[in-house]
Amino acid sequence: MSTIDKIKQLLTEKFNAPHIEILDESYHHSTHPEALRGGGHYHVLLVSDRFKDLKTIERHRLVYQTLKSLFAREIHAFTIQALTAGEWAKKGHANLDLGRFSRTYLKPDSKTEICYVIFVIFFLLVGGIMFVLSK
Repeated sequence: MSTIDKIKQLLTEKFNAPHIEILDESYHHSTHPEALRGGGHYHVLLVSDRFKDLKTIERHRLVYQTLKSLFAREIHAFTIQALTAGEWAKKGHANLDLGRFSRTYLKPDSKTEICYVIFVIFFLLVGGIMFVLSK
């Protein structure tokens, strides 16, 4: 059974969840030591009325307690969106929102990257000139 299947099974059993989404982003971290030992990076959207009247941190604690057995080897990093059915409905039954979690990678032709490269070259040149002059 895959880690995603295990996560889904445990969360479904514990929370009677009408909706669960799990995204595996382990490929972004394939060179991390934890990833080499098998620990994956996952994002989860979990909808359950068990979260009613609970603060975000209390919701997260419940989820972490449920998956505690998987954190030893199978999960290295885990982000959670824990919503009640009403909250999820207000969001229009939206899918997993990775807005604050997703990584943005610069394209090679990006102006930002070009400016960064120019800054680094300038910094290295100035540092090299100062080093030579200090001798």
